[in-house]
Amino acid sequence: MFKFQSHYKFGVMDIRSKWKMAYIKIMIKSLVIMCWSGALIFLASIAFSGQASSILDSAAREFGKWVDPPLTSERVELDGTAVGYLYDFDPVTSFHTLLSTLNKVIPTWIDANVIAHDTHMTEEMRKAYYYALFDAIDEHFIAVVQDKSIDPTKDTISRDILPKPFHDLMSQDQVTLPELAVNYVKQQRLKNDSLDLKVKLVNDFFIMLVLGAFGSLVFLLKGFLKAETDQSLIAYFVRPLLGMFLAMAVFLIDMLTHSVISNSGIEMMRVEPLYILGFAAGLLSEQVYTLVLQQLENVIEKSKSSENNSSATTAPDDKSPDKDTQQISH
Repeated sequence: MFKFQSHYKFGVMDIRSKWKMAYIKIMIKSLVIMCWSGALIFLASIAFSGQASSILDSAAREFGKWVDPPLTSERVELDGTAVGYLYDFDPVTSFHTLLSTLNKVIPTWIDANVIAHDTHMTEEMRKAYYYALFDAIDEHFIAVVQDKSIDPTKDTISRDILPKPFHDLMSQDQVTLPELAVNYVKQQRLKNDSLDLKVKLVNDFFIMLVLGAFGSLVFLLKGFLKAETDQSLIAYFVRPLLGMFLAMAVFLIDMLTHSVISNSGIEMMRVEPLYILGFAAGLLSEQVYTLVLQQLENVIEKSKSSENNSSATTAPDDKSPDKDTQQISH
Protein backbone atom coordinates (compact mmCIF):
# COMPACT_ATOMS: atom_id res chain seq x y z
CA MET A 1 0.00 0.00 0.00
CA PHE A 2 2.88 2.34 0.86
CA LYS A 3 4.60 1.58 -2.45
CA PHE A 4 1.37 2.27 -4.35
CA GLN A 5 0.91 5.60 -2.60
CA SER A 6 4.52 6.61 -3.23
CA HIS A 7 4.32 5.69 -6.93
CA TYR A 8 1.01 7.58 -7.21
CA LYS A 9 2.51 10.59 -5.48
CA PHE A 10 5.60 10.65 -7.69
CA GLY A 11 3.43 10.15 -10.79
CA VAL A 12 1.24 13.11 -9.91
CA MET A 13 4.33 15.23 -9.23
CA ASP A 14 5.81 14.18 -12.57
CA ILE A 15 2.62 15.11 -14.40
CA ARG A 16 2.51 18.46 -12.60
CA SER A 17 6.14 19.19 -13.47
CA LYS A 18 5.49 18.35 -17.11
CA TRP A 19 2.44 20.60 -17.21
CA LYS A 20 4.45 23.31 -15.49
CA MET A 21 7.28 23.03 -18.03
CA ALA A 22 4.77 23.04 -20.88
CA TYR A 23 3.12 26.15 -19.45
CA ILE A 24 6.51 27.88 -19.10
CA LYS A 25 7.38 27.01 -22.72
CA ILE A 26 4.06 28.42 -23.92
CA MET A 27 4.65 31.64 -22.01
CA ILE A 28 8.18 31.99 -23.36
CA LYS A 29 7.01 31.33 -26.92
CA SER A 30 4.22 33.87 -26.53
CA LEU A 31 6.65 36.45 -25.19
CA VAL A 32 9.14 35.85 -28.02
CA ILE A 33 6.38 36.14 -30.63
CA MET A 34 5.19 39.43 -29.11
CA CYS A 35 8.75 40.78 -29.06
CA TRP A 36 9.32 39.82 -32.68
CA SER A 37 5.93 41.34 -33.62
CA GLY A 38 6.84 44.65 -31.98
CA ALA A 39 10.26 44.69 -33.62
CA LEU A 40 8.68 43.84 -36.98
CA ILE A 41 6.14 46.67 -36.71
CA PHE A 42 8.94 49.10 -35.88
CA LEU A 43 11.13 47.92 -38.79
CA ALA A 44 8.17 47.93 -41.18
CA SER A 45 7.35 51.54 -40.29
CA ILE A 46 10.93 52.48 -41.17
CA ALA A 47 11.13 50.36 -44.33
CA PHE A 48 7.82 51.35 -45.94
CA SER A 49 8.20 55.04 -45.07
CA GLY A 50 11.44 55.18 -47.07
CA GLN A 51 13.48 56.47 -44.12
CA ALA A 52 15.87 53.52 -43.85
CA SER A 53 18.66 55.18 -45.84
CA SER A 54 18.49 58.49 -43.93
CA ILE A 55 18.50 56.70 -40.56
CA LEU A 56 21.51 54.60 -41.56
CA ASP A 57 23.34 57.71 -42.80
CA SER A 58 22.67 59.52 -39.54
CA ALA A 59 23.85 56.53 -37.54
CA ALA A 60 27.01 56.30 -39.67
CA ARG A 61 27.76 59.99 -39.13
CA GLU A 62 27.30 59.71 -35.37
CA PHE A 63 29.49 56.61 -35.29
CA GLY A 64 32.13 58.42 -37.32
CA LYS A 65 32.09 61.32 -34.86
CA TRP A 66 32.48 58.89 -31.99
CA VAL A 67 35.35 56.96 -33.62
CA ASP A 68 37.11 59.96 -35.16
CA PRO A 69 36.00 63.20 -33.47
CA PRO A 70 36.29 66.33 -35.61
CA LEU A 71 39.28 68.56 -35.11
CA THR A 72 38.65 71.85 -33.39
CA SER A 73 40.47 74.98 -34.39
CA GLU A 74 40.48 78.57 -33.25
CA ARG A 75 37.79 80.65 -34.90
CA VAL A 76 38.91 83.36 -37.29
CA GLU A 77 37.82 86.75 -36.03
CA LEU A 78 36.12 88.41 -39.01
CA ASP A 79 33.09 89.93 -37.30
CA GLY A 80 31.78 93.13 -38.79
CA THR A 81 32.97 92.34 -42.32
CA ALA A 82 31.08 90.71 -45.19
CA VAL A 83 33.49 87.76 -45.19
CA GLY A 84 32.76 87.27 -41.51
CA TYR A 85 29.03 87.19 -42.26
CA LEU A 86 29.60 84.53 -44.90
CA TYR A 87 31.81 82.61 -42.50
CA ASP A 88 29.00 82.54 -39.93
CA PHE A 89 26.37 81.59 -42.54
CA ASP A 90 25.51 77.88 -42.91
CA PRO A 91 24.56 77.29 -46.57
CA VAL A 92 23.64 74.14 -48.45
CA THR A 93 25.74 75.28 -51.38
CA SER A 94 29.50 75.02 -51.06
CA PHE A 95 31.37 78.00 -49.63
CA HIS A 96 33.59 78.44 -52.72
CA THR A 97 30.57 78.39 -55.05
CA LEU A 98 28.85 81.14 -53.09
CA LEU A 99 32.07 83.13 -52.91
CA SER A 100 32.75 82.98 -56.67
CA THR A 101 29.12 83.84 -57.47
CA LEU A 102 29.11 86.82 -55.12
CA ASN A 103 32.36 88.09 -56.62
CA LYS A 104 30.81 88.05 -60.09
CA VAL A 105 27.34 89.30 -59.23
CA ILE A 106 28.39 92.00 -56.73
CA PRO A 107 32.14 92.68 -57.02
CA THR A 108 32.09 95.09 -54.06
CA TRP A 109 30.11 92.84 -51.68
CA ILE A 110 33.14 92.22 -49.42
CA ASP A 111 33.06 95.80 -48.17
CA ALA A 112 30.28 95.67 -45.60
CA ASN A 113 29.95 99.45 -45.65
CA VAL A 114 28.73 99.59 -49.25
CA ILE A 115 25.10 99.13 -48.16
CA ALA A 116 25.38 101.48 -45.18
CA HIS A 117 23.78 104.40 -47.05
CA ASP A 118 21.67 105.08 -44.03
CA THR A 119 23.76 106.36 -41.15
CA HIS A 120 21.24 104.86 -38.72
CA MET A 121 21.82 101.31 -40.01
CA THR A 122 23.01 99.19 -37.13
CA GLU A 123 25.38 96.23 -37.22
CA GLU A 124 22.49 93.81 -36.72
CA MET A 125 20.52 95.31 -39.63
CA ARG A 126 23.54 95.08 -41.93
CA LYS A 127 24.15 91.48 -40.88
CA ALA A 128 20.50 90.63 -41.55
CA TYR A 129 20.72 92.11 -45.08
CA TYR A 130 23.82 90.06 -45.86
CA TYR A 131 22.24 86.91 -44.50
CA ALA A 132 19.24 87.56 -46.78
CA LEU A 133 21.65 87.96 -49.71
CA PHE A 134 23.43 84.68 -48.97
CA ASP A 135 20.14 82.89 -48.44
CA ALA A 136 18.72 84.15 -51.75
CA ILE A 137 21.70 82.88 -53.75
CA ASP A 138 21.80 79.62 -51.78
CA GLU A 139 18.10 78.96 -52.45
CA HIS A 140 18.65 79.76 -56.13
CA PHE A 141 21.36 77.09 -56.40
CA ILE A 142 19.19 74.54 -54.59
CA ALA A 143 16.40 75.13 -57.11
CA VAL A 144 18.75 74.91 -60.09
CA VAL A 145 20.28 71.64 -58.86
CA GLN A 146 16.86 70.05 -58.36
CA ASP A 147 15.36 71.29 -61.66
CA LYS A 148 17.29 69.45 -64.39
CA SER A 149 15.46 71.35 -67.13
CA ILE A 150 17.52 74.44 -66.30
CA ASP A 151 20.79 74.73 -68.21
CA PRO A 152 23.39 75.97 -65.68
CA THR A 153 25.48 77.52 -68.46
CA LYS A 154 22.54 79.79 -69.37
CA ASP A 155 21.17 80.35 -65.89
CA THR A 156 21.43 83.84 -64.40
CA ILE A 157 21.21 85.58 -61.05
CA SER A 158 18.51 88.21 -61.33
CA ARG A 159 18.49 91.53 -59.52
CA ASP A 160 14.93 90.85 -58.32
CA ILE A 161 15.90 87.93 -56.03
CA LEU A 162 18.43 90.02 -54.07
CA PRO A 163 17.60 92.25 -51.10
CA LYS A 164 16.88 95.86 -52.04
CA PRO A 165 20.08 97.42 -50.62
CA PHE A 166 22.12 95.34 -53.10
CA HIS A 167 20.16 96.30 -56.25
CA ASP A 168 22.29 99.33 -57.04
CA LEU A 169 25.49 97.33 -56.59
CA MET A 170 24.74 95.14 -59.63
CA SER A 171 25.94 96.53 -62.91
CA GLN A 172 23.46 94.36 -64.87
CA ASP A 173 19.93 93.14 -64.25
CA GLN A 174 21.00 89.54 -64.79
CA VAL A 175 24.42 87.95 -64.36
CA THR A 176 25.38 84.48 -65.62
CA LEU A 177 26.86 81.93 -63.27
CA PRO A 178 30.65 81.64 -63.03
CA GLU A 179 32.33 78.50 -64.31
CA LEU A 180 32.92 77.19 -60.78
CA ALA A 181 29.20 77.45 -60.03
CA VAL A 182 28.26 75.69 -63.29
CA ASN A 183 30.57 72.80 -62.46
CA TYR A 184 29.12 72.66 -58.96
CA VAL A 185 25.57 72.32 -60.31
CA LYS A 186 26.59 69.51 -62.67
CA GLN A 187 28.45 67.61 -59.95
CA GLN A 188 25.57 67.97 -57.49
CA ARG A 189 23.11 66.59 -60.04
CA LEU A 190 25.31 63.54 -60.55
CA LYS A 191 25.59 63.08 -56.79
CA ASN A 192 21.83 63.35 -56.39
CA ASP A 193 21.28 60.69 -59.07
CA SER A 194 23.66 58.29 -57.38
CA LEU A 195 22.12 59.14 -54.00
CA ASP A 196 18.62 58.38 -55.32
CA LEU A 197 19.85 54.99 -56.53
CA LYS A 198 21.51 54.33 -53.18
CA VAL A 199 18.34 55.29 -51.27
CA LYS A 200 16.24 53.03 -53.50
CA LEU A 201 18.55 50.04 -53.01
CA VAL A 202 18.75 50.53 -49.24
CA ASN A 203 14.97 50.86 -48.89
CA ASP A 204 14.33 47.78 -51.07
CA PHE A 205 16.92 45.85 -49.09
CA PHE A 206 15.28 46.85 -45.81
CA ILE A 207 11.83 45.86 -47.11
CA MET A 208 13.23 42.45 -48.04
CA LEU A 209 14.51 41.96 -44.49
CA VAL A 210 11.11 42.90 -43.06
CA LEU A 211 9.29 40.53 -45.41
CA GLY A 212 11.65 37.69 -44.53
CA ALA A 213 11.03 38.22 -40.81
CA PHE A 214 7.29 38.53 -41.44
CA GLY A 215 7.18 35.21 -43.31
CA SER A 216 9.06 33.53 -40.47
CA LEU A 217 6.66 34.99 -37.93
CA VAL A 218 3.68 33.63 -39.88
CA PHE A 219 5.35 30.20 -39.90
CA LEU A 220 5.91 30.31 -36.13
CA LEU A 221 2.37 31.49 -35.40
CA LYS A 222 0.95 28.67 -37.48
CA GLY A 223 3.00 26.13 -35.51
CA PHE A 224 2.12 27.81 -32.21
CA LEU A 225 -1.62 27.52 -32.81
CA LYS A 226 -1.41 23.85 -33.79
CA ALA A 227 -1.29 21.52 -30.81
CA GLU A 228 0.22 18.62 -32.75
CA THR A 229 3.29 20.59 -33.84
CA ASP A 230 5.94 21.34 -31.24
CA GLN A 231 8.53 23.88 -32.40
CA SER A 232 11.63 24.15 -30.27
CA LEU A 233 12.32 27.31 -28.33
CA ILE A 234 15.46 27.93 -30.40
CA ALA A 235 13.31 28.13 -33.53
CA TYR A 236 11.33 31.03 -32.07
CA PHE A 237 14.52 32.98 -31.55
CA VAL A 238 16.41 31.98 -34.72
CA ARG A 239 13.74 31.42 -37.38
CA PRO A 240 13.09 35.15 -38.04
CA LEU A 241 16.83 35.72 -38.35
CA LEU A 242 17.02 32.86 -40.86
CA GLY A 243 14.20 34.44 -42.85
CA MET A 244 15.94 37.82 -42.92
CA PHE A 245 19.29 36.33 -43.96
CA LEU A 246 17.66 34.27 -46.71
CA ALA A 247 15.81 37.35 -47.96
CA MET A 248 19.16 39.16 -47.96
CA ALA A 249 20.70 36.34 -50.00
CA VAL A 250 17.80 36.43 -52.49
CA PHE A 251 18.26 40.17 -52.98
CA LEU A 252 22.03 39.97 -53.49
CA ILE A 253 21.88 37.00 -55.85
CA ASP A 254 19.20 38.68 -57.95
CA MET A 255 21.45 41.72 -58.26
CA LEU A 256 24.34 39.49 -59.35
CA THR A 257 22.13 37.71 -61.86
CA HIS A 258 20.91 41.01 -63.25
CA SER A 259 24.47 42.30 -63.67
CA VAL A 260 25.54 39.10 -65.45
CA ILE A 261 22.66 38.55 -67.90
CA SER A 262 21.62 42.18 -68.50
CA ASN A 263 23.37 45.29 -69.75
CA SER A 264 20.91 47.66 -68.05
CA GLY A 265 21.65 49.33 -64.74
CA ILE A 266 20.60 48.09 -61.33
CA GLU A 267 17.93 50.79 -61.16
CA MET A 268 16.06 48.94 -63.95
CA MET A 269 15.78 45.80 -61.83
CA ARG A 270 12.20 44.84 -60.93
CA VAL A 271 11.70 44.42 -57.21
CA GLU A 272 8.09 43.19 -57.14
CA PRO A 273 9.01 39.50 -57.68
CA LEU A 274 11.72 39.90 -55.04
CA TYR A 275 9.11 40.91 -52.47
CA ILE A 276 7.32 37.60 -53.00
CA LEU A 277 10.58 35.69 -52.63
CA GLY A 278 11.44 37.73 -49.54
CA PHE A 279 8.19 36.69 -47.86
CA ALA A 280 8.70 33.09 -49.00
CA ALA A 281 12.22 33.15 -47.52
CA GLY A 282 10.67 33.24 -44.09
CA LEU A 283 7.60 31.11 -44.69
CA LEU A 284 9.28 28.43 -46.83
CA SER A 285 12.90 28.65 -45.72
CA GLU A 286 13.95 25.16 -46.86
CA GLN A 287 12.59 25.59 -50.39
CA VAL A 288 14.03 29.08 -50.77
CA TYR A 289 17.41 27.86 -49.50
CA THR A 290 17.44 25.23 -52.27
CA LEU A 291 16.39 27.88 -54.80
CA VAL A 292 19.20 30.19 -53.65
CA LEU A 293 21.79 27.45 -54.12
CA GLN A 294 20.53 26.64 -57.63
CA GLN A 295 20.45 30.32 -58.61
CA LEU A 296 23.96 30.84 -57.30
CA GLU A 297 25.26 27.88 -59.31
CA ASN A 298 23.60 29.30 -62.44
CA VAL A 299 25.22 32.68 -61.89
CA ILE A 300 28.65 31.07 -61.50
CA GLU A 301 28.19 29.01 -64.68
CA LYS A 302 27.03 32.04 -66.68
CA SER A 303 29.95 34.15 -65.48
CA LYS A 304 32.40 31.38 -66.42
CA SER A 305 30.84 30.96 -69.88
CA SER A 306 30.98 34.72 -70.49
CA GLU A 307 34.66 34.77 -69.53
CA ASN A 308 35.38 31.84 -71.87
CA ASN A 309 33.55 33.56 -74.73
CA SER A 310 35.47 36.79 -74.21
CA SER A 311 38.80 34.96 -74.14
CA ALA A 312 37.85 33.01 -77.28
CA THR A 313 37.06 36.21 -79.17
CA THR A 314 40.33 37.87 -78.19
CA ALA A 315 42.52 34.85 -78.98
CA PRO A 316 42.53 35.24 -82.82
CA ASP A 317 43.55 38.87 -82.47
CA ASP A 318 46.59 37.86 -80.41
CA LYS A 319 47.69 35.30 -83.01
CA SER A 320 47.12 37.43 -86.08
CA PRO A 321 50.44 39.36 -85.90
CA ASP A 322 52.38 36.07 -86.00
CA LYS A 323 50.56 34.99 -89.16
CA ASP A 324 51.28 38.33 -90.80
CA THR A 325 54.98 38.09 -90.02
CA GLN A 326 55.09 34.54 -91.44
CA GLN A 327 53.48 35.70 -94.69
CA ILE A 328 55.91 38.60 -94.94
CA SER A 329 58.90 36.30 -94.40
CA HIS A 330 57.71 34.01 -97.19
